[in-house]
Amino acid sequence: SAMGGAKPELKEGERARQVMADMFRTMFEQATNSDLSAVSDSELLDTYSYTFFPNLFLFPGISLPMIYRFRPDPRDHRRTIYEVMFMRPKPLDGKFELAEVQVLRDDQSFSEAEGMDPGFGVILDQDTDNLYAQQEGLEASAKAGISLGDYQEIRVRNFEATIDRYIAMEPFSARFEDLQP
Repeated sequence: SAMGGAKPELKEGERARQVMADMFRTMFEQATNSDLSAVSDSELLDTYSYTFFPNLFLFPGISLPMIYRFRPDPRDHRRTIYEVMFMRPKPLDGKFELAEVQVLRDDQSFSEAEGMDPGFGVILDQDTDNLYAQQEGLEASAKAGISLGDYQEIRVRNFEATIDRYIAMEPFSARFEDLQP
């Protein structure tokens, strides 16, 4: 098992979620040389994300501490720069290494990135394959525009409506005198 082969046994009155949180806390503290005593069980166990308009997605938990950022490719409107960044807790000794930026070619797997867990690299590869398929589908459709579901795609609809409002706005004046109260 991923937990070192030991199957945890619940003692009288223990709850599985708490036992898992205690195990994860110990495991992550050892792996990152950090003190996670002030970190909530939810931050240790749950994967959740925050979306920041227009292109940033934060996964702030300890078990999957990463950031996705999508930026337009300045040379091709059909493409995007897909950045994946992993965060780590601050070590107790205060010593940490800065990660080097790794740029992958389109034909490379995320699994080829130095330090990438191969299994997680495959998941990121599936995400990029989905992006390619979505782009091809949008371009191949005989129908003008796309149809969005009422529930699951409400964020896409809101994003597109917000972009339309921004494009329709008058240019912002950044003159100093205009900013004075």
